[in-house]
Amino acid sequence: MNLFKYLPLVLMLCVSNLTWALSIQNVSHNQNIFNPHKGEVVKIRFTVDKPSFVTAFIYDARDILLSKISSKGIVSGNNLSLSWDGRDQIGRIVPAEAYHYTLMAYSEDGESIEYDVTDNTGGETLNIKNIRWDKETKQIQYILPTLSRVNIRIGLKNRGPLMNSFLNWVPRVGGVHKTTWNGFDQSGFIDLSEHPNQEIGVLAFSLSHNTFLVGPTINKVQLIKELPWQIERRFKKKMSKKRMFSHSQQAIEQRGDFSIIFNLPNNLPKTKDGIPIITEKVAIKLDLSSDEQSRLFAQRFESVFYLDGQFIEESELGYIPMTWFWEPKNSNPGIHYLTANIRAYEGNFGTSTVRVFYQPKTIKTLSRNTETNNK
Repeated sequence: MNLFKYLPLVLMLCVSNLTWALSIQNVSHNQNIFNPHKGEVVKIRFTVDKPSFVTAFIYDARDILLSKISSKGIVSGNNLSLSWDGRDQIGRIVPAEAYHYTLMAYSEDGESIEYDVTDNTGGETLNIKNIRWDKETKQIQYILPTLSRVNIRIGLKNRGPLMNSFLNWVPRVGGVHKTTWNGFDQSGFIDLSEHPNQEIGVLAFSLSHNTFLVGPTINKVQLIKELPWQIERRFKKKMSKKRMFSHSQQAIEQRGDFSIIFNLPNNLPKTKDGIPIITEKVAIKLDLSSDEQSRLFAQRFESVFYLDGQFIEESELGYIPMTWFWEPKNSNPGIHYLTANIRAYEGNFGTSTVRVFYQPKTIKTLSRNTETNNK
């Protein structure tokens, strides 16, 4: 008996009884940044292998659902797409920021499948090299290998203080970027543009493959505050093991450096240029704004103090507000810069600098200068 002559018939019968599982494939979007204010839209492209009803869900950086876009009836095959115009559920154009999407397909025979790579892609700490500072144009240039969130910090080498922090984890597309910096520390007192120990750091982590940006390009994180509908959040598919200093794992509301307050007493005499005069040990208050305190208190931190860019003291007690006492008697008379850094154990920092004029009491001109400036 020739069994092989029946093989084609057997194969046909087996194939006719197979049921192919529903799948969403070849998912992409046509551009990484678009501007709804100019009438632009983003197209989410995909393939489904069974006739299905497909919906795209648009989320912000908090995983809050902002919009749904559904196919017009049953679709199937290649080169399918859904377009989003950058508007939320009540028709408002969303703030310029990063947004990610998922897809859900429902087939005619009752199957459903979801496409969501949010938790499985992105979040990689990027090593940004070839950072260039052009003091003539006042621009920092760097290259991002992919769509990312970026933070820029300016500090001093040899374990010196953080002096400035900006951008603070804003989204950027991949490619060459130029960011303007005026060359000064965060308090505007010290010109660091040509400082011999100047150090510029560009920190970044990649965003997931299903992320695009709404333009124009921003320099500050922006989130919708008013959500006049029942809030729905995306269900996380994967929980990564917690890592220290992993900014990508921090909630966007907790991420970023702090704006700290470093204040001298109000009753100090001043030079003719308005610089507070210090004659003896002085109390300086270190604090944060009330809305920043809760974010800081959610993690351990320490306060570190510097004189003219050199470390002098730290407090590991981790409380705010605090009063720090500076004893200037071993310092030379003249202008000095006192810098406070807050270093949180999750990798967030804060910096502020005050400028003082140290004039020991033994210098007889003190009373004359004070009298002149108080007139």
